[in-house]
Amino acid sequence: MLAIYNLIFLLATLISSPVLLYLAIVRGHSLKERLGFHDKDALTSLGDRPRVWFHAASVGEVKVLAAFLPHFKSEFPDYEILISTTTKTGKAQAKRLIREADFFTYLPIDLYWCVKKALRSLNPQALVIVETELWPNLLVVARKLNIKVFLINGRISAKSFPRYRKFKFFFASVLSGVDTFFMQTETDQERIVGIGGPPEKVKILGNTKFDYLSLKEGLIDKDKQRYLNKLLSRWQIVVAGSTRRGEEQVVLDAFRTLKSNRKNTLLILAPRHLSRLKEVESLLKKGKWRFLRRRQLEKVKGDNSLEVILLDTMGELLTFYSLAKVAFVGGSLVPVGGHDPLEPAAFAVPVLFGPHMENAADSRDLLLKSGGALEVKNGAELADSLVELFSNEDKRRSMGLSAQRVIEENSGTCSKIVEILKAKLSAGPKR
Repeated sequence: MLAIYNLIFLLATLISSPVLLYLAIVRGHSLKERLGFHDKDALTSLGDRPRVWFHAASVGEVKVLAAFLPHFKSEFPDYEILISTTTKTGKAQAKRLIREADFFTYLPIDLYWCVKKALRSLNPQALVIVETELWPNLLVVARKLNIKVFLINGRISAKSFPRYRKFKFFFASVLSGVDTFFMQTETDQERIVGIGGPPEKVKILGNTKFDYLSLKEGLIDKDKQRYLNKLLSRWQIVVAGSTRRGEEQVVLDAFRTLKSNRKNTLLILAPRHLSRLKEVESLLKKGKWRFLRRRQLEKVKGDNSLEVILLDTMGELLTFYSLAKVAFVGGSLVPVGGHDPLEPAAFAVPVLFGPHMENAADSRDLLLKSGGALEVKNGAELADSLVELFSNEDKRRSMGLSAQRVIEENSGTCSKIVEILKAKLSAGPKR
């Protein structure tokens, strides 16, 4: 079956080769690294200490590593840390957030010879994969080279589970080489076993995202936060984060209702994908909103008429959450599955989201149970909730503190994982 997978993947790679070349030449993605080759001088600079390769697909997974690696490094100070990502933004974020790393690269294309070349040249004692990057050749070749493989903060979404399950006969063999699956919840445990993961290798230790967010003071640029807080101090801020197509207009209509009650409110509108900025900007122009893009924010000085800031930068959403009175988390009023509601909670900000939160169901349930969040079914309920929270400061403050307690009470997963890894890695490599 692996041979069939390799044939299909090779054909897909050949078909998409113009895109890969475009990404390499125009967008600065390293084609050499994606083919498994690395600069010899860079590899030589690593020395001959034992190495662990951590793979984090993109920004969300990089944040998990930012919380995990300080714990890991404290127990394994002599290990060299190699980081791979799939996306360019993920790699940039990793370089910004992860001080413990000795080497950054892109994950090789999941072709047998590319993966084998990368694993041989990087020569890690162990491969640690964040969340759900189940690349068959990566796992199979690592097993053949006697490299220990661990999955941390493991999760399988409700959307992807049926697709994986259809190929259980294939994944059962692929997953057999993983040493330990550290899954987030019982549901994730059931799903990884349901697609072929050996039950005896699965552990439920929780979500390391809580550990990351418990470090909130180190997550944002404090100088930038102070600057923005001073610049925007005349307004009370609502953040609508990670919004998707079909949500911006609903959010704007709800905010207009709030604005009619509270004149000194300001909306930070942050589309999930920056490629949609012009589309969202056209909605703002059509609605005759007085707005600026984030990059134009210097123009706000002395202007009290501003109503909306369109966030057109990467990596600043957390900073704006820290300034908010209330936050709405997008991807939830439309059937996308929802985005992370924990980020605003870390800053004691009450959280609102729609009914479509399948991708963050456990975080949703914890926040709702604590009283730190409200589910709104539509734009009318969103407007009512905004008006109520801005009219009742005590409730707003109480909800925010309840949301923040969820973060504090559920942190500690990183230490538990590292404690188990101590025994696994101290035994030495399998080879």
